[in-house]
Amino acid sequence: MGTVNLVDAKAHLSELIDQVEAGETVQILRRGKLVAQLVPAGAPRKPIDIAAL
Repeated sequence: MGTVNLVDAKAHLSELIDQVEAGETVQILRRGKLVAQLVPAGAPRKPIDIAAL
């Protein structure tokens, strides 16, 4: 898990996205306080067919 301040996150967003795509989690801090977390997206869920239930 990486941690980056907001200014650096804005400047290097594409690199952070590459890290997240590779499975890493990135925490974003503003003034030393955690304000956001980038996590890999899960696999898309298949819609539930209500009629099949």
